[in-house]
Amino acid sequence: MRDKSQTNIFISFFLPYLKGDGVDIGFGGRGVLPTSINIDLPNFEVKHGNDSQHLSGDAKELYWFNTEVLDYVYSSHCLEDFLETRKALVEWIRVLKVGGVLALLLPDQQRFLKESQRLRGKGDVGNAAHKHATFGLEFVKNALVGLKVEIVQEKEFFNRNDENDREYNFAIVLRKVK
Repeated sequence: MRDKSQTNIFISFFLPYLKGDGVDIGFGGRGVLPTSINIDLPNFEVKHGNDSQHLSGDAKELYWFNTEVLDYVYSSHCLEDFLETRKALVEWIRVLKVGGVLALLLPDQQRFLKESQRLRGKGDVGNAAHKHATFGLEFVKNALVGLKVEIVQEKEFFNRNDENDREYNFAIVLRKVK
């Protein structure tokens, strides 16, 4: 059976950016790389594999790490669950070395709701953990204004041909600058 985690579906997009020492925030049982430090809630709901969980916490504060010590921070489908999006981004950028990469795979909330209703029926309300009705690429880019990052790549994965793939994801890869 094919691993249906969002990370597995879109991993080829992110692999060129995930080099060195890094973390996978909200790893869901399947780390992005065998060497990633996997962080999730103590009793996370979605489990896509049996990789070891290294650290437990909500990852709004990465108190386990000093400033500018990681080469990458990767997160799939986690940031949209934080009410204070910018605060989480500031913290995730804090732990990156200058030149380090923040790689995010996220849902466009309006497209996610549409896809949820299509797949599960008209009464589906999506995911109650999502905190922002307008969450999407522009929402995230607005939260990044003034932070010490540059956009390396962004991509909306809408209108994919494989019906098993999700049509609501977007990716953004950022590099920390001085």
